[in-house]
Amino acid sequence: MAAQKLAPQAQLGAASAAALDQLDRPTRADEAYDHDLYQLHALDNEVREGRLTMEDLPVRRTAILAELRDAVLHTQPDPVLSRVGDLWRGLDMALDSLYVPGGAASSAIPVDHRYALQWTSAELPNLVQMKSASAESGRLHVVNLTDWTAHTASGYAQAGIGVLVKPTSRLCRLTFRPDASYTFRHMIDTPSVPGTVPWSRACNRGSLRLVAQRINPVTGAFETDVQRSVPLWADSAATGSTLFSDNGTGTYPGTDPGLTVLGGRGDTFALWFIAGAFVAKEDHYRTNRTICQANLDCAVPAMWIEETPLA
Repeated sequence: MAAQKLAPQAQLGAASAAALDQLDRPTRADEAYDHDLYQLHALDNEVREGRLTMEDLPVRRTAILAELRDAVLHTQPDPVLSRVGDLWRGLDMALDSLYVPGGAASSAIPVDHRYALQWTSAELPNLVQMKSASAESGRLHVVNLTDWTAHTASGYAQAGIGVLVKPTSRLCRLTFRPDASYTFRHMIDTPSVPGTVPWSRACNRGSLRLVAQRINPVTGAFETDVQRSVPLWADSAATGSTLFSDNGTGTYPGTDPGLTVLGGRGDTFALWFIAGAFVAKEDHYRTNRTICQANLDCAVPAMWIEETPLA
């Protein structure tokens, strides 16, 4: 009898161990990034070798970025989002502090407890970017890389989702803590240059940002009230460092306290969770140019907002 009872456990253990064999293998999203980022770098080589004109470069880049966006958005859904979404859809009651993606909400979750906001940052000169944010799915994607043809470039690629909150207490403290999982990859390649030429330099970094905006009752516009940044990585390199790349995964909030803001009845807040990747480079040589890139993907299955009355 004991052996029979242990058999299902042994089978589950074997299945779990077998799944670990897949742990470090590239995902479909990884393969899409590898393919399309390689295509972008190949365009740079075509420009350098004179096989592609600067006039034709933007059109080719736009097509590759569109292909990358489509591949990333339509790869297998994040397993956390899929399973937690099933849990939310099965809820037969609302939880006061719970906010969920629109596509994962059951009929028991009020409309004002579903993600309502999505945003991507503006395009910046001398950077090649792909950004997407979905309040419906709870997914964020950013890709940011420096333009090989430019001597200098710097800036963020950012994507965010959020919720609208109206406190019910006369005076209260709101505590904002999203649940998120994330993956990132980044690379710097600084080629050698002649000794008479100043060194090239490059850096990249990634972060998660929590931002609370409040409507100004006089102007009617949202204004940033408080914000908090959580760094994920930061790297830099100079000429001759050659190729360096890294990747990682993680979850939020972990031990992070989240974001707190004071408010009360009559206030309207926009609370944002933002993924950002920053890249920068400075080149001085006419041919050998630095490559600096980063991508960050987030799945945000839930946001928790606790209202603590103070008066």
